[in-house]
Amino acid sequence: MKLRTFLLVVVGLTLVPLLGVAAIAIWWAHQDERRAMEQALLYHARSLTVAVDREVETTLAGLKGLATSGDLDPANLGRFYEQARLAREAYRRWLTVALVDPSGRQVLNLLRPLGSPLPSVADLETFQRTLKTGEPQVSDLVMGPTAGRRVIAITLPLLREG
Repeated sequence: MKLRTFLLVVVGLTLVPLLGVAAIAIWWAHQDERRAMEQALLYHARSLTVAVDREVETTLAGLKGLATSGDLDPANLGRFYEQARLAREAYRRWLTVALVDPSGRQVLNLLRPLGSPLPSVADLETFQRTLKTGEPQVSDLVMGPTAGRRVIAITLPLLREG
């Protein structure tokens, strides 16, 4: 066997196992990095879930406070409109507050002056679920009919005299 052939065989027999070991080491490092990334993403997802839940609970508490207003009668809607405006200022993440009758007609919406014509929300899934269950509901990201942009709606049923 020639020296050149011998050297090529020795180099080949040395490089092939080294390349295999390097490939395994890279694969293990990739798996470790992937597990670490999954753990970090899971931690952030849990943190976001807690933050969103806290925001929903805060919003529901604010809406329940508004629902106790004695100014919800049609004759006092101007005062309720002002109370809702002040609540929106206190809860800076709120885009608006709307009062909707059971048919889906908006009675007032802070995005428009009191008495302005407003679109119906009867077709919104969250509104329909609130009517069926009588429980507060949180929507997915939907197009707000009055806002004209994507919103997450939190609806709270308000019962008066049944």
